[in-house]
Amino acid sequence: MPGGTKPIDEIAVGDAVTTSGADGAGSRGIVVKVLKTRDRTVVVTTTMGHLMTTESQPFCLADGSVRSASELKKVVKVFGWFEGKRSEAKVEEVKSTGRTEVVFGLVFAEPVDFVVNHQLLRSGPAAVKPRIVE
Repeated sequence: MPGGTKPIDEIAVGDAVTTSGADGAGSRGIVVKVLKTRDRTVVVTTTMGHLMTTESQPFCLADGSVRSASELKKVVKVFGWFEGKRSEAKVEEVKSTGRTEVVFGLVFAEPVDFVVNHQLLRSGPAAVKPRIVE
């Protein structure tokens, strides 16, 4: 979130979340809806850290495309967020948790790339509690 971080389960409609444009510049996206459901989860480890998310959560790849978390095993680099700017991060591992968890999805007026635990994700399928959103 601009100016700090917040657990995803505490984000509400109207909150501003750090987003990234196609040019990599930081911006703000306003949350228009928060979804809560249950889904299978994986832990994605990159050179920027770990992130527990849904198997279907879209990640932003360094080549400009998007792939779900479960497909990242075959991908070398994704976009992350470091020191206020978009940066490349190498995928080191994607591992199933073997569990179904309560997950939260942030909905924006239009699809955006948003920052969660230093990873750049595409708005769409839900995020897992208790991730910290920047």
